[in-house]
Amino acid sequence: MALYSRVGSVFPYLHAVSVGKVYLSLMSEEKRHQVIQKIGLPAITKYTITDPETLEAELMQTKTCCFGFEDQELREGVRRIADPIFNFSGKHVGCIGMSASIFNFDLKDKKKYGEMVANAARKTSADMGYQSNNGPA
Repeated sequence: MALYSRVGSVFPYLHAVSVGKVYLSLMSEEKRHQVIQKIGLPAITKYTITDPETLEAELMQTKTCCFGFEDQELREGVRRIADPIFNFSGKHVGCIGMSASIFNFDLKDKKKYGEMVANAARKTSADMGYQSNNGPA
């Protein structure tokens, strides 16, 4: 299985991708509900979360463990994990993540990969002047 992304590609369904889950989890509840109301929760694959309550629980877990996880929700056979990047003022400015086929990303390795991505995000945030005592904006 080949994994690829087109540079500059846009995918509006934040609920179906790990990076999108990070963004949604860091929004205020009001803003998150507005975004979800606007874009909806369509099924992209049979694994996509389409129930608002299930998504909300997933987003709370994303916020708690600090990484977004996607298990074949955008593309069957692919798992992704992402972690937020913050700038010097504590503002969320992006994410770092990884994608792998389900054959190379076993669910038992989720925590290990989450920590690897989190370490990269922390380093990148620090390089951008973020100090963890700043707290996200």
